[in-house]
Amino acid sequence: MRKKIVVAGTGYLEIINLINEMKIDECEYELIGFLDDNKENFKRNLYGYKILGGFDWIINNKDVLVINSIFRDCDTRYKTTNKLLNMGAKLTKVIHKSVSCDVAKIGKGSIIGRNAVIEKGSHIGKHCVILHNTVIAHDTNIGEYCFLGHNVSIQGFNSIGNKVFIGTGSTSSPDIKIKNNSKIGLNCNLIKNVDEDAILIPPLPKRIK
Repeated sequence: MRKKIVVAGTGYLEIINLINEMKIDECEYELIGFLDDNKENFKRNLYGYKILGGFDWIINNKDVLVINSIFRDCDTRYKTTNKLLNMGAKLTKVIHKSVSCDVAKIGKGSIIGRNAVIEKGSHIGKHCVILHNTVIAHDTNIGEYCFLGHNVSIQGFNSIGNKVFIGTGSTSSPDIKIKNNSKIGLNCNLIKNVDEDAILIPPLPKRIK
């Protein structure tokens, strides 16, 4: 069986490779193009794929699966996802074939990049984005509309709320709670719980010579 897919948003072109190499079931998938409401993006090089129209293209093509590749921040992903859903989009998830997650639960509409590891007992909520080489240790719960950058390491028994942004290279200790809408910068080492709406950044590099 062959299913057609369109991608909403043109800012994350690695999604092309992820679709071509994803594992969801035994179906084959064909990427037929992109959707974008911003006409300024129509000039982007999409490596042979076309922009089929704005998001409203979905209204007359509801048999086509949709991937929302917009995740520059969690609120924007939330808004664009709900806009697509209100137009009748059938949102699907993308899991690269190299991902280790056979015993984990991953919500619909999520994107999981190359070589990610999601261990036993962990749960990923709907419409999350987890980029390449990130590790989610056992018995961790991640809410909805979260973003975890490249090479993030989340230890066991963590609890992460909704719309949490965790930058590339950040790590957490076991049993950490990160509450809703918090933003964690690049290369942060989390050793304490993080309050709701908190914004954390690491120390700046210090010259020693």
